[in-house]
Amino acid sequence: MASKWTARIAAALAAPVVAISFSGSAWASDHAARLNNPSVNCRGSIGGPHEVATLYFVDSTDTFRLWDACADGHGVRSQVQGADIINGSWVTMRPGTHYVAGDGVSTQFNIPGGVPLGSAFRMRVCTVDGAGDTTPVACSGWTSLAG
Repeated sequence: MASKWTARIAAALAAPVVAISFSGSAWASDHAARLNNPSVNCRGSIGGPHEVATLYFVDSTDTFRLWDACADGHGVRSQVQGADIINGSWVTMRPGTHYVAGDGVSTQFNIPGGVPLGSAFRMRVCTVDGAGDTTPVACSGWTSLAG
């Protein structure tokens, strides 16, 4: 009789385990792209006296925040790109391109639908001479975001 119960317990323990997972917004860590210019002195800038612009990504809410950190005569523009899954090229996300100007002026925006899990994104921030300027004065390096 004991071997019958031992066999039942062994069978129950050997039953397959079903793993359930949920998808949602990416949540790993926040990221920032910062642009510094050693030739300016912006007292009071959060990132230090040479920080002129910051693009910050808040992972828990999939929100981008763009700051013009310095009254240096230039506005700032964000650029967010996603990887094309077919050919691997980088594609600029139109909702990811925003412009602000003025010391301490900021805006925030989201990519519609959020940053998809498992996708590759990158971002940078540039100084520009006006909202219509398509040739940046200077840009930060690219900061990678993994969805």
